[in-house]
Amino acid sequence: MKNISPSHFTVRAVCFGLLLGLFISAFAYFNDQVVNNTFLIGNFLPVGVFGIILLVLLVVNPLLVSIRPKLALKGGELAVIAAIGLAACGWPGSNLYRITTGILAMPNHLINLNSSWQSNHLMSYIPGVSDELAQGHITDWKAFAEKIRDADPLAATPEGALRTQMRPEEAGVFVRAAEAEVVGATAMRQMTMTLNRLLGQGQIWEGTPLAEVLTPDSPPETGTDWIRLSRARLVAAFPDLVLPSPRGLPVILDVREHRDVALAPLLEGGSPDRRVGVTEIPWAVWGPTILLWGTVVLSLGLATVCMSLIVHRQWAGNELLAYPVARFLEETLDRPEDKRWPTILSNRIFWIGFGFIALLHLQNGLATWFPVLPTFPMTLNFGALAELFPNARRVPGAWAGIFVPFLYPSVIAFAFFLDARTSLSLGLTNFFWTVFGAVLIANGVSVGTSQVSGENGPLLRFGAYLGFGLMILYTGRRYYKDAFLETLGRKAPAPMPGYVAWAGRGMALGVVLAIYGLHHAGLNFFWSLLITALCLNLFLVMGRIVAETGTFFAQAQWMPVGIFTALFGMEAIGPTPYIIMAVASSLLVGDPREILMPYLLNALKLGDAASDKKNPVTGRLGVWILVMVVVSFVVAGTATLLIQYNRGITGDPWANRSLPSMPYFNLDRMVGDLAASGELSAVTRSTSQQAFPRPVPVRGAVMWTLMGAGLVLSFAFARLRLTWWPFHPVIFLVWGTFPMTRFGISFLLGWMIKQGIVKTFGTKGFHHLKPLMVGIISAEVLAAVLWGIVAIVYYMNTGRPPTTYRVFPG
Repeated sequence: MKNISPSHFTVRAVCFGLLLGLFISAFAYFNDQVVNNTFLIGNFLPVGVFGIILLVLLVVNPLLVSIRPKLALKGGELAVIAAIGLAACGWPGSNLYRITTGILAMPNHLINLNSSWQSNHLMSYIPGVSDELAQGHITDWKAFAEKIRDADPLAATPEGALRTQMRPEEAGVFVRAAEAEVVGATAMRQMTMTLNRLLGQGQIWEGTPLAEVLTPDSPPETGTDWIRLSRARLVAAFPDLVLPSPRGLPVILDVREHRDVALAPLLEGGSPDRRVGVTEIPWAVWGPTILLWGTVVLSLGLATVCMSLIVHRQWAGNELLAYPVARFLEETLDRPEDKRWPTILSNRIFWIGFGFIALLHLQNGLATWFPVLPTFPMTLNFGALAELFPNARRVPGAWAGIFVPFLYPSVIAFAFFLDARTSLSLGLTNFFWTVFGAVLIANGVSVGTSQVSGENGPLLRFGAYLGFGLMILYTGRRYYKDAFLETLGRKAPAPMPGYVAWAGRGMALGVVLAIYGLHHAGLNFFWSLLITALCLNLFLVMGRIVAETGTFFAQAQWMPVGIFTALFGMEAIGPTPYIIMAVASSLLVGDPREILMPYLLNALKLGDAASDKKNPVTGRLGVWILVMVVVSFVVAGTATLLIQYNRGITGDPWANRSLPSMPYFNLDRMVGDLAASGELSAVTRSTSQQAFPRPVPVRGAVMWTLMGAGLVLSFAFARLRLTWWPFHPVIFLVWGTFPMTRFGISFLLGWMIKQGIVKTFGTKGFHHLKPLMVGIISAEVLAAVLWGIVAIVYYMNTGRPPTTYRVFPG
């Protein structure tokens, strides 16, 4: 990009960048969930950043040039503003705060709707939210039942005290269990309910032999405190038979004494006559859980910022990756000092693409508001062909990806900028997935999609991510070795920027703090280390996907908890570690369409536009990016909770019901299976004490993982060694995912158009049409912004949710 120099890394550029980031942080949840607009972030081409920058280029800058040319923002300054704004996009939307309240608060409500969760006492396996017993917390039910059976109600013993307080029918269950050859799951459930009823009696135990085994320093004040004390007394009285409450800070919101204050407003919304203020949010209730997960999230955020700084120099400088998203904005920023408009606006080809797409979205948007108007169809319907391919029709995602695909002009335009092998591979991803799945189904193998139990689809993608992560390290092995030496304080053979050493140390600190936070959630160091490593690998590979391919809407659709469940087995994990890892996985990578690293990589690439070889701004920009990451976490979290406590959170079923429920349904099934086989107590006890698990993999789990890794590595090496090889291994990173069912056909059309132009007109024709594609992308981004403004104005004037017109998938 021309007319860019280090002087463009100015104070006003940094300040405007911070203001843009604050706006996105504070406004995203309102825009997405209240007004129901096209998501302000939504993907790795956030309209909240790129749309605003385009508005400045087209509206604000020309006015400033008319008033005083020096007031207009230069291209490099806008690049810095966009870079800092991008750093705020990792938290406010789907990646974190859209789902946080649902994951941390809604299980307290959802358990009331699921009798099986209640009968299996799932909350009792979660640290910090219940001191009641679960079936797995009694290590030997037969031995415990025998103690109750043989107890003399008049004797001064803990078991005698328990027997005295039992109802006759309750004592009868214990007697029958003691005399049975095997204690059944139903009997265990009934005995657990009896013990929990006794725990809840509180002061009735004072003066009994059970109270004498443990005397508190101060008397309990609440019912919760009494249950906690009674549980501790039970553990002290029967140390070999009763396990203590799970260790760890409150993994989800503890509302035992604060349901009316902390949970009810989230379900019902606040009073319409009185708005809840920031200081009135029940921070004291949220505090322990926010402290726990805030430590983990911000630690991984620090590690991600530092990892981005380390790999960016290798990817942008040595491997020359395309960075299509950043490249699009760079194409629009060039403006001569004496001109009012960016250079690209003087190109007629730009206006052809811009005008056609603008008219398309104007017509379709109006038709959404006024249904009598006609629309331009944005889907292709090959549904009749599905009858010819019954097995293909049964493959998850095949219907939308193959038989009724969507068209997105921006994706077609981005494909035009990509290497032909990359765009072809992305275009054929749905076909690869459908053929592969149809072959499995024809041979009696179902295609699984569950992320929390580790079925074959997620395992394939996990293996692919693992293989591609190894490939990234292999291709940049010399650079990463030098970076590691610099981190250790040793001089690397090749010259390295000074920020690399500090980034390496910052990444190490972030990893250590994340492991520390997960350990305090109740996981041992083995699981804490493993979940941190898998999350960082996912961040790294998704960053590479976006930087190399321009796929600005991507999801991994695998989670660490599901991978561990499949590769280690529930018997090696146990109920409490499972639910902690499930909450962590859901929070950290439950919907990684907006994870931090791709934004940071594009931000650093834009920062390169404000640099020259003698005066790079990467290190200074990295500092402000880190500041924005931390500030955005606080501002976005506060704004989200403020809106939710005033309006409630029931309007997003996926975020507030589906995603939070998945781990508990899986845990419920596992607890039931283990109880039926008589292994629940042994598994619960062993997994609460062991440092390293003994793997009992689910059948086929290792095979699916190795298959995914093998496919990626074989395609990657073929691409490196064979010049004629037509495919990119990204196929196996994104196949079977929701974003590719939406974008796949558009990538294929973009590849066809580019190939046709190059074959017919050569590279000259390709460069001639580049402004057309920039115009198409610009028009789509601005259409999302302008229809969003219309919706907001309507909402502000009527107080009613407007008609939704979304340019990009939500």
